[in-house]
Amino acid sequence: MKVVRILQLLIVLFLTGYLLLVHNANPERVQLPLLPTVPVALAIGVALVLGWLVAWLPLQGTQWRLYRDNLRLQQRQDELEQALARYQNTLGEPSRPVIPDRDAATRQKQNDKARRRRDTPTYTETYTDPEHA
Repeated sequence: MKVVRILQLLIVLFLTGYLLLVHNANPERVQLPLLPTVPVALAIGVALVLGWLVAWLPLQGTQWRLYRDNLRLQQRQDELEQALARYQNTLGEPSRPVIPDRDAATRQKQNDKARRRRDTPTYTETYTDPEHA
């Protein structure tokens, strides 16, 4: 069992024992507004259960909403995966990665720039005069 579940069971057992002690120590009955007379332990037990419900119900609503969102996202993921599979089947697998903004003209410009960089002399080269050579 998980640690949290064990702690919850221990708390429930402790509260049950406490209610039994209160009931045995105080056998009198309590008159609550709009209700018949009830034992003190029963009034405390009902208050604890109502408090638990007040905390539990909003959490269940949140959990249900998250579950619906998760289902919707899983359906959307399945749709997108199917669309991707159909798209890849129509194009076929490329032999190498395709970069869309690199068309032939752009590649030619890049090659020209690289060629110009290679053809320009650097300052480290010595200049030889053709007349004295």
